[in-house]
Amino acid sequence: MPRMLPRRRQTPELTPLESRFIHEYMLDMDATEAMRRINPGLSKQQASARGGGLKRRPRVAQQIALRLEARAIRTEITQDQVLTELKTLAFSDITHYQVNAQGQLELAPGAPPDAMRAVRSIKRRMSKGQLVEVEIKLWDKPGTLKLAGQHTGLFTDKLEVRIGLIDLLLPKDGPVVGDGT
Repeated sequence: MPRMLPRRRQTPELTPLESRFIHEYMLDMDATEAMRRINPGLSKQQASARGGGLKRRPRVAQQIALRLEARAIRTEITQDQVLTELKTLAFSDITHYQVNAQGQLELAPGAPPDAMRAVRSIKRRMSKGQLVEVEIKLWDKPGTLKLAGQHTGLFTDKLEVRIGLIDLLLPKDGPVVGDGT
């Protein structure tokens, strides 16, 4: 009898729960809230644990990645565009602007060319037909700095610890290779 090669395991189809989780997760990219919408009776802690577990399943993670890529293509929004806009808002500076004699806002010399996108509003106050004040508001700086910091890994919501198998097998107070002992 000829030797048969082992059958290659096919990745199983998504379960109904996995499909629903992916759909809910794509709404706001929050695994905890996705699980709470699926099962409103779960506590936040239970939803976080179950949502995190589902999100880490390889086939679920793959489907989320595929859908994110499809969304980026469909909306024509790239990560680089989002980060560029975030950078514009996060690093805006009031010194980038000046008001001309007609009360119009202009970029100051040396200001980045896209700095006007960081302006949230302009208010002009008149008194007796004369311009007396121009108020400039920029978009939320702390919020955009927080998002930029999270992107760079400066701020994290969770502490992630990765331990390799070798770390678990070595004695805690044993010699370390290359420490001179």
